[in-house]
Amino acid sequence: VLGGILPRLFEAMLESLGFVDSTTRTRTTQQPQEEEEVVVLETSSSAASAAQEALLKRRAILAVGTTALIIKLSEYLETHPPIMDYEPFLFQSSSSSTPSSLANLMVLLSAALGQWAILDGSLPALLSASITSIGGPLSELPFVGHGVWVYLDSARDYFPLAGMDKSLGSNNFDRLLTWLLGVPDYTNLGLSSITGPCYFAVTMDAIALGRWFDAMEEEPSSNEPSDSQT
Repeated sequence: VLGGILPRLFEAMLESLGFVDSTTRTRTTQQPQEEEEVVVLETSSSAASAAQEALLKRRAILAVGTTALIIKLSEYLETHPPIMDYEPFLFQSSSSSTPSSLANLMVLLSAALGQWAILDGSLPALLSASITSIGGPLSELPFVGHGVWVYLDSARDYFPLAGMDKSLGSNNFDRLLTWLLGVPDYTNLGLSSITGPCYFAVTMDAIALGRWFDAMEEEPSSNEPSDSQT
């Protein structure tokens, strides 16, 4: 879903709106245009396909590796003193209005956006990763509510349902949320905002892997002889 369906949906949507040119889509094969040049063109196409697959493979490996580093960075930021406590940030006053959780979030978000800019840079991938970075943490609410996993109190800085007024909803809706989320007072369910960039990075490596796998699937068909060759 993250590596194939979602980016393709955004690509089709952006193409229909004119933001993405269909000729700029990633292609791993090229079809010859003239019958008299079939052999030359298909040989060139095979070489270009192999080079493209090698490039996509390197990008996929780099994407998985950098995602692992980003996730490890998130662990470090959560288990060590706030980054604002280190030099050269100590010039800020102790009454700084920038919470440490926000500073950590900005550091991790910068790393995730850097990964996208260097390894991909496409608008469909950016939209896919951005949507996942928002929806991914929200999808954890039922698991956190039912105790499948929990966040440390020091890491719980994001309460997506805190502003919900339970008195405004119907009893049936309230019972549904209570059953789904596993706790009667679901407004206190807390997540860690730093997981958003992690979902962003995971989506980027899923997209990179998906493109590499697509290239491997298309290569055999590109090597099949055409009707004009037979």
